[in-house]
Amino acid sequence: AKWRSVKITDVYARHYKNLTVPAGEQFRLHFSILNQGNANTGRLTIKLVPEDAEAISVVKEELSTNSLMAGFEKSGSFTVTLSGNAGDVLNATIVVTDSDGNTWTEPVVFTIAE
Repeated sequence: AKWRSVKITDVYARHYKNLTVPAGEQFRLHFSILNQGNANTGRLTIKLVPEDAEAISVVKEELSTNSLMAGFEKSGSFTVTLSGNAGDVLNATIVVTDSDGNTWTEPVVFTIAE
């Protein structure tokens, strides 16, 4: 049987350990998407969905890519700026949707640096 399964991996911000970033600093949130199913994914859309849109600003919230073949991986990034006070914890979710409406998610937790 053919099935689709997408895994979101390697979520990081270069130069910022544990996604701890100073407020007001623009940075790139990197991620990889792995097709771990045995069927092509069809066109994918990738969104970074902030829990609080005032605290997490994303330059381009939605990215897209052509079909990922089984076993293949693709990397991308979002440009993000955080607002708030030192120590604030901000939640977001990376949401991947295929052409059939199947979705996969990965939580992302940012902390505003001291």
